[in-house]
Amino acid sequence: MSFSIKPRVWEILACPFCGKPLTQSANGAYCKACDHEYQFLPEGPLDLRLKKTKSYSLQFDVNPDPNLAANSAIKLLPLNSFPEVDFSIRRWKIHNMSKELISYFPQAKREGALMLDLGCGTAIHREMYEQAGFEYIGFDLASPRAQIRGDAQALPFQSNSLEFILSIAVLQYIRYPFIMMREVSRVLQPGGKFIGSVAFLEPYTTNAYYHQTHLGVYSLLKQADFNIESVAPSPDWTVLTAQARMELFFKLPFLCSKMLVLPLDLLHRFWWKLGCVFSGSERFGETYRLLSTTGSITFIATKK
Repeated sequence: MSFSIKPRVWEILACPFCGKPLTQSANGAYCKACDHEYQFLPEGPLDLRLKKTKSYSLQFDVNPDPNLAANSAIKLLPLNSFPEVDFSIRRWKIHNMSKELISYFPQAKREGALMLDLGCGTAIHREMYEQAGFEYIGFDLASPRAQIRGDAQALPFQSNSLEFILSIAVLQYIRYPFIMMREVSRVLQPGGKFIGSVAFLEPYTTNAYYHQTHLGVYSLLKQADFNIESVAPSPDWTVLTAQARMELFFKLPFLCSKMLVLPLDLLHRFWWKLGCVFSGSERFGETYRLLSTTGSITFIATKK
């Protein structure tokens, strides 16, 4: 059984190797330029993973004093007082996203606007994005629930074809994250929104390459020439919560693992407040505390 791919999505599909448009075939898609056949897998997704090695060249400008830490975009993310989409109309099942981050999701600007759930996993948030007016594309390297299987370092979409891209807890699994960022920038429309998160002080997980600090995330976005609106620590997914939930008490119910680290978390917060009161130093401020103890970093950016 193959998943249904809407006509609007077929229009913007491209060969992941050469970038030329794909044509629909009996078993999937075909690239006339490089004579590659991409088939639907038995479990459903269209397999647009690379057929052979692809070379990708990047140029880096080394600034003698980048001073990224002083950037005003690196701060706590407040709840958006004027969200474009009201997600409060029903109780959604939310995974790996804070209410603050969700409040910045865009509304589709036109009918048929496409959004890419990059690293969609089980696609549990699909209905949320469709409520915002988007035609949803679930994209993942391995998940059987994705509509399209592919590599984030070789996105099979035409340039300037997507209005919104979401990437939740994916960057740590990317071997060449600078290439992924360039690919995201390439396929986004000018003014298109890119929202996501990446692991920081979470435990190591299978196939993870790079956990990112806030400066690492800012540098990735900057190199891909995004307008960076926010790089922020996740306030609820702390290092204690992440470690307890994922590894320290593996398979223990979430509420139980959270209660086990709660006393240490409260003591930690109290100690930092004391430090802030008696030292008068910004080092003990809430932003610094979360940047140095969060389990993940979130980001919001727009293509120029």
